[in-house]
This record gives sequence, C-alpha cells and structure tokens, in this order.
Amino acid sequence: FVIGGSGGGGGGVRGRSGSVGFTTSATSTASAAFASSASTSASAASATDEVDDLSAVHGAASWVIELLLAPGSAEVRSEASSLVRHLAADGEQQRYAVLARLAAALPAACAAAAAASPLSTTAGSSAVSPAAAVAASVAAVTATAGGAAIADDYFDLLSAMLCDDSVARRFLVCRGALGVCVAELTKEAARLSEADRSGAADPDAGAVLGRLADLLTRLVEGRSGGDGGEEEEA
Repeated sequence: FVIGGSGGGGGGVRGRSGSVGFTTSATSTASAAFASSASTSASAASATDEVDDLSAVHGAASWVIELLLAPGSAEVRSEASSLVRHLAADGEQQRYAVLARLAAALPAACAAAAAASPLSTTAGSSAVSPAAAVAASVAAVTATAGGAAIADDYFDLLSAMLCDDSVARRFLVCRGALGVCVAELTKEAARLSEADRSGAADPDAGAVLGRLADLLTRLVEGRSGGDGGEEEEA
C-alpha cells in the first residue's frame, strides 16, 4: 500500500492514516461490544437480585402469616400483623407479593375459626360424664374465642390492605381470590346451617360469614370498577 519515491512519503502517510482509521474503528466496535455486554450482564444481575428479593419476601411473609394464624396470644398476632404491614411497605412489588400470600391464607383463617366453633368441639360429646361435659364446654368457649380472634385479626389486616385500593382488589381477582372467597362463603353458610339444625349455641355465629361477604363485595367491586389502565397494571 505504501508507494516509494517522492510520492512515496505521501502515499506512506496515506497508508498509515488508513491503518490508524481502521484500528480506531475496530477499537470503537470492540468498546461498544464490551459496553453492551457489560450492560447486559448488569441487567441480568439486577434481575436476579430482584427475583431473590421477592423470593425472600415470599418466604418471610409465609412465616409471619403462620404466626398471624397461630392460636397463641393476642400480642403475638398483633406483632405478626405489624410485620406483615412492614414487609408490604417496602415497595410496590413487595406489597403485592405479601398481599398474594395473605389472600392465599384465607382458607386457613376460615378453617381456624370453624375448628374452634362449638359445633366442632362438642361433636360426639353426648355420651360423656357431667364433669367431662363441663370441661368440654369450657374448652369450647375458650377455643371459640381464640378462633374468632384469629379470624378477626386476619380479616382486619386483609381489609386494611385492600382499603381504597382498587388495583390491589383486581390483582387478587386475577389470582383467583374471588372463587376462593365464594367457596369459603359457601362452606361457612353450610356450617352455620348444620349448627342451627343441631342446636349448637355459637355466640359468634355468622361473624366469619359476614367478613367473607364483605370481602366478596370488595373483590366484586374491584373486578368491575376502574379503567383499563388500572386493570392492565393489576
């Protein structure tokens, strides 16, 4: 490419200029490729961290909700409720992750209340001694109070997270919460009907049914309300 003689210098200069231009172009291309690769790697690392964070939130929420539904002291359930709120306040994605876990615990909350009802605790007690009957009655009252408290704490927390948040309601509807709520409401209505037929006294009869009806109303309103933009976000 370099031409000798008097014009060779000029030709040589042109040849070197072309070589420099080629080298610069190759360097720019390599730099751009490296930058693109680094950006892709950073994005992948960020996405991985985000997935790990959500997994941690799911795990923590599941553990705390177990405490919320545990038949322990009211102080433990109160602390569990505060922890759930704290987890949900850590960002939009974390909020919906916690809300999904909380809604998934609806059958467990209803089962806790149903298992503690007099209908469940006095079944098969017709052939017992008077002392055993008194003991069973005291245990039934205590268990009923505990079951009702668990249900109240759970529904209070769920209602607070859904209050004035139509997007959150539609989010749960999209995840099948409406069908679960209808199923639990049907089971609770059947349980109360059986209690009426058996003559079992339940001072809190209908309390869980009322909370389920209120939740159902909120979810139905969430499904039908709002505009398309909010629904797409949900």
